[in-house]
Formats: sequence, structure tokens, C-alpha cells
Amino acid sequence: MSPICAVRRFAVFAVAVLFACDALAAIGTVQFVYGEVRIRDAAGTVRAAKKGDAINEGEAILTGSVASAQLKMSDGGILAIRPETELKLDIYRYFGKQDGTENAVMSLVRGGFRAITGFIGQSNRNNYQIKAGTATIGIRGTDHEPFVVLPALPGAPPPIAPPGAYDKVNVGEAYISGPLGTVNVGPNQVGYAGPSAPPAILPVAPAFFKVTPPIRTAVATPATATSATTTSTTTAEVRESAIVENTATLAAPTTAAVDTTTTTTTTT
Repeated sequence: MSPICAVRRFAVFAVAVLFACDALAAIGTVQFVYGEVRIRDAAGTVRAAKKGDAINEGEAILTGSVASAQLKMSDGGILAIRPETELKLDIYRYFGKQDGTENAVMSLVRGGFRAITGFIGQSNRNNYQIKAGTATIGIRGTDHEPFVVLPALPGAPPPIAPPGAYDKVNVGEAYISGPLGTVNVGPNQVGYAGPSAPPAILPVAPAFFKVTPPIRTAVATPATATSATTTSTTTAEVRESAIVENTATLAAPTTAAVDTTTTTTTTT
């Protein structure tokens, strides 16, 4: 074999390995888990989610009735998953720079989540999409809360709201697009796309948006030295943006609300 052929074969092999590594690279990490949270991989295998677990492309997050989770994505985005939610991460690709190859496509089957977007979609809003039934939700530098309400099954209680796709915007801008049109959603607005009506802005936010999922951050603080070794960790639950009104007479708050809890672990 000539040296040129050998070099070419090696180059082809190196490129193949590079693409394989990209395909296997984690797209996010589980930061927090509360209650029953599961991860279903592309093959259908389900595992319990734990803090620190890697999330891969094609996997789905499933939360129980009193469960929640928070994910930190590869582009710096945050996903705070609500209870009773199924969210599939169909495509999530970010290779360290905004060069047009960054792309995110997620499928929200039921339930909802809060997303603080990262670099994906910052320059090109078409690179970030959430499939929500027959509707599509897109963004431009947004803190927003997509939600999907499914029709009730026969014999089941009625749904919590009219079936369809919802999106509440806290900061930035989003849109909901469906077969019957598109509506832009601004700060402190809720967009809705039902199965038989054009997307529209709701005059009042549904009750399930009353509580905004907090974005949690862990902050380590040094403890005062004593006879025993003490470690103090403060976990701040931070609402980083305004909360949309959920009644016709309730004004949206103009300042961020911060809930802080402190836990202390002592080792003797």
C-alpha cells in the first residue's frame, strides 16, 4: 500500500471515530431529582434517574405525579421538568460554537417544563424547536414554560384545561405554530394552540402555570471551625424572572422571588 493511500485510509478512520464520539457524547446532566424520575433510552430501556447521570440524545425524561427534575444541557441551557411529564430529547447538538450546526428538537408528549435556553437558538431561532402534539414551539433567547394537555381517556376525569399546547414566556420571545397559523408570545403572555382553532394569546393564564418551576443552584459556603469538621451547603431555589398573572386581576410581580433553604451536614 502506498503512503498516500495509507494516509487517506487513516483520515477516513479518524473522521469516522470523531463522528462516533460525537454521537455517544452526553448532551446533558441530571442536576437534581425529586421523587420518581426515570430515563428511557432510544432502545426503550428504562432506568431510574440519579443526580449526576448523563443524558444522551434520543432519551426521554419521565416524571411521576409528585416528581420533578432539573437538567443542565451541553449548550448551557437549563430544563426544569414538572410532575407527570414525558419529554423526549430527539436532537440536541452543540459543539462549542454557534456555527449553524447547533440544533435542538424536543418532543413534549405530556406535562410541562421550564426552559432557560442556552446557545442553541440564540442566533437562529429555527435551530430550536419543541414538538407539542400538532403544534411547534420555537424561541429566541427565552425563559419559557411549554405545557401539553392531553384529551381525557374514556372513563377518566376531565383534563385540567382544554387539550392542546401551551407556552408561557417569562423573558424573551417565543411562538406557537400549528396547521391553522402562528402566534408570537411575549413576556408575561401565554400562547395556546388547540386541535381545532388558530393559535392565540390567552387573556388569563391557566391554573397549572400558577407556580413557576424554580431553577435550583447549589452554593457551597465555608463553615466556622469547631471541634468537629462541619460542611455547610446552601441550596437556593431561584425564580430568575417574572411570573405571569394567573387571574384577570392579579398583576405579575416585577421583581424576582428567591426561596432559599439551608442544609447542614456534620461529620464527627
